Amino acid sequence: GIAPNSVVTLSSDPGEIAGCDGLFLVNGSADYGGGIRVNPNTSAVIDHCSVLNNQSVYSGGGIFCDQLATLKLSHCVLKGNLSGLGGGVHCSFDSVVELADNLVAGNHAATTGALYADGFVASMVNNTLVQNTSDDGSGTIVEWDGSGTNINNIVAFNSGGIDCFGSPDRWNHNAVFGNT
Repeated sequence: GIAPNSVVTLSSDPGEIAGCDGLFLVNGSADYGGGIRVNPNTSAVIDHCSVLNNQSVYSGGGIFCDQLATLKLSHCVLKGNLSGLGGGVHCSFDSVVELADNLVAGNHAATTGALYADGFVASMVNNTLVQNTSDDGSGTIVEWDGSGTNINNIVAFNSGGIDCFGSPDRWNHNAVFGNT
């Protein structure tokens, strides 16, 4: 059975920032966020971490951001994570995420292999999202509230490309190819 708790859980008081730097989170399992769970209303910074081969039953095989959370994810590797929704990362209702200089590869979910955002993707800069898969063929990146600036990203050889249902995205100097 799957444990009900994540390997690492981040919480912060208003005005404070929770974070982790330089951790290896491997083979964790939980209902939400097999590797890392960011609690509601938490501001979190995750930097220089490897989130590998974690699983969740429902959302965020690697990382799950609960509602109204803010996440800055940089210089991380998310690989081989498995979930029902958002194999690599799932940011839920009204959360905000920024991604910079990450490798998100080989993650799998029933819906959306790499990044599923019910909230707003404020920025994606210099990320590589490759070989992520989903059972239903949905996009590697799904954004419900839209996104801000997306620069210098590679989105390639995934089972789906990019789905955005919110405000118009700004995509500049990205390589999006080979997605089925």
